[in-house]
Amino acid sequence: TGKLSLRHIFRLLIREVPILVTCMEQLSDEERQIVMLHAAVGFKHREIARIMELPLSTVLSKYARALKRLKQYLQ
Repeated sequence: TGKLSLRHIFRLLIREVPILVTCMEQLSDEERQIVMLHAAVGFKHREIARIMELPLSTVLSKYARALKRLKQYLQ
């Protein structure tokens, strides 16, 4: 049916999470916070800018730069 079992999901997480953690550690603290707030928590960029007291343009550029770096690390 195409559904993944919980066991399969856990196996994937155990294998992939250490790689993601290592990649995230390569980002600056600010970049890591922005990525986590947006991708993991679900905040909009405007909300992140308010929370972190940064201009929206800074949040957007740091997020884009962080994603580019993460993609490079994962290749």
